[in-house]
Amino acid sequence: MHLRNNAITAMLFLAMVVPSLADQLDSLISGTLAKNPQVQAARHQVAGQRSQFWQAISLEPPQIGIEYMQSPTGSFPDPTQDQMERDFFIQQMVMFPAKYPLMGRMAKFSAEMAEQEYQSSRRKVIRDIK
Repeated sequence: MHLRNNAITAMLFLAMVVPSLADQLDSLISGTLAKNPQVQAARHQVAGQRSQFWQAISLEPPQIGIEYMQSPTGSFPDPTQDQMERDFFIQQMVMFPAKYPLMGRMAKFSAEMAEQEYQSSRRKVIRDIK
């Protein structure tokens, strides 16, 4: 009977101590994850990869310019003086239309890969703590 009371007392003690240790471990893990430079770098990498999706499916920026042809070299720095030809141009580079969705998928897969690397670095830090 005495042995049974000691066992019950030990179990009650452990039932009270173990949750507080689990809370301490959880707070230690969350604090370490918030301050770990590798985890922070991986989180920023994920954000950067996600933001590149719209860049991947967008058109190239347009180009605007002026070309002076057959201008006398003595007219510089004012190329408008005594010139023979001046061309204004605006151009937009457009890829084959099927490339845009493929580039979007590639950016999406890169973001997913960065997300998996982030989760891996988190799990590694948690494993090291435990």
